[in-house]
Amino acid sequence: TNAQTRHLYASALALSGDPNIALAEIEKAKYANPDSRSIRVSEAIILLAAGHAAKASERLEELIAHEPQFRNPYRFLAFVRLASQDYAAYLEALEKRFELTGDAAGLRVVLAGRSGLAAAGRDGMAASMVAALQEEALEDKVEPYFRAHFHALSGETAKAAECLKSVATRHAFYYSIDPAFAGLRKEDYFQDALRNMNLPVI
Repeated sequence: TNAQTRHLYASALALSGDPNIALAEIEKAKYANPDSRSIRVSEAIILLAAGHAAKASERLEELIAHEPQFRNPYRFLAFVRLASQDYAAYLEALEKRFELTGDAAGLRVVLAGRSGLAAAGRDGMAASMVAALQEEALEDKVEPYFRAHFHALSGETAKAAECLKSVATRHAFYYSIDPAFAGLRKEDYFQDALRNMNLPVI
């Protein structure tokens, strides 16, 4: 009957590969605490993990409409937009997230991504974002999880796995739902790296 316990249990299920069971658990958490915005963000995460990107988008947009300065939904809205291959909207969600967190380095990476997208589409965007991290010495300034995310997006398996080592565990688990890691999750090297970090192999 405890909302927080249900919430944490549902999140753990989703991020370790059981999103359908997690959906039932997050509904119980919502029933126990219908006003929790954190539970509603987690519901969107679980919907994305279960392959329901459109529904996840709806939940996140509802939260943003109600509270535009709540920064947490924008991270996962970026994931949803990336999953739907709407790269301009993906960059827009990232930009809003970095604005709200005061991440000037992240905003510079987004700017580079826009230039790359205009010049060479999705691959150009990914390459430009990683180049900005490296050429402008932003590796240690961007939020740790997003460093891993950008390297994963560009297909740099080893670098993405290395970056996850410096990410807080509760954030590191996002690789299991993050579309940037979709290809990497199938690679033996990446799976071995996860095992060595005691993280779930999805």
